[in-house]
Amino acid sequence: MIYVSIDTNVYVNLLTEVLANDNAEEKDIPSELEELNLLCKEGVVTLLIPEVVKLELQKSNSKVEEDYKREYSKLIGYIDKYSESSWSEIREVKKKVINLIESEQDDKVCYWKEEYDKLMSFFDNEYIQHVELTPDMICKTYKKKIAGLITDSQLNDALIIESINCYFKQQEMNSDDLLFFITGDKKDFFIKGDIAGFSILKEKFQTHSCKVYGLYNLKQLYKHINANFEVELSNGEIETKWSEFEKKYPDWDFDNDKAIEEYAYIEEDINLMINKLFESKLQDLPKEIIDIRKRVLKEIENILLRCRNMRSWDDRSESKLYRWLNGRFEINLYSSKLSDLFLIRDSLQEYLRVHEEMDEEIVEGHDWKKMQ
Repeated sequence: MIYVSIDTNVYVNLLTEVLANDNAEEKDIPSELEELNLLCKEGVVTLLIPEVVKLELQKSNSKVEEDYKREYSKLIGYIDKYSESSWSEIREVKKKVINLIESEQDDKVCYWKEEYDKLMSFFDNEYIQHVELTPDMICKTYKKKIAGLITDSQLNDALIIESINCYFKQQEMNSDDLLFFITGDKKDFFIKGDIAGFSILKEKFQTHSCKVYGLYNLKQLYKHINANFEVELSNGEIETKWSEFEKKYPDWDFDNDKAIEEYAYIEEDINLMINKLFESKLQDLPKEIIDIRKRVLKEIENILLRCRNMRSWDDRSESKLYRWLNGRFEINLYSSKLSDLFLIRDSLQEYLRVHEEMDEEIVEGHDWKKMQ
């Protein structure tokens, strides 16, 4: 099993960094957690939420307005101080700047509150695993503090690790189980250096129940559990192919059947090269993720086969497939991240249902083409 635990500071960053997303208000969970939510829902990973993380977030939420006001007041104070000796024309701009700062402060608080509510709703999903604090966890951790093994500032960090350890002790773990632990607190949690790109927890924070891989942010996590790779071919490889095409067809004449055929061949060749490069990167992922990708791709292939065997399937249906594949061609499926494959599978299931209804209409003698 693949487990994920995220430190409080990573969640706080999600709530403070306003993303340039026009659809943010329409989403039920913070945008950066969408991929993780889908992977948890599909049973690919188990997200652990130690109670201490929720308590720290509650504390931050209770004083967010006070904290923002204090920090923005400092900025306004600097402007007041340094504008006193400025030209009168510049001093007149001060009020506009202060109004802008106060407006920004209100927007930040509003964004936090909205995203915090979404985050708490995300935590409430039945497929999220909560780990409650117990007197035994608190006692063990406090003993470490008394013994000088951890400092006051590391107490909550140690409670998070102790919570994870206690959770694992209650599970039937095996040698293939692993934990991705994500924190922005590099100095406190990790030793210097890394192994195969993963950070290593300091001895005092080690969990001995399974392999632990340390990461700094969600982007790194998605690379390892969602195959969210940035795969690009070298410009030279692509330019060579298109320059040869342009020599043959300088006007890019697409009325020429042979030109269309060669263009399609080059496009396919480039996509196959991308797939091959993507496949090479997959080998670094946990075996469980690789196996799940293969399973979902097979499910998609089977759904497509069923669609194409429907009586109502025709050239028009095939031309619409791009939209039902969430804006990609069939060949691009093999270089898609795992969360997208789940969405595509569900989309194609819906497309299959549409054609099943069309086939029923055929049997009943109706004009199914009007339904497309």
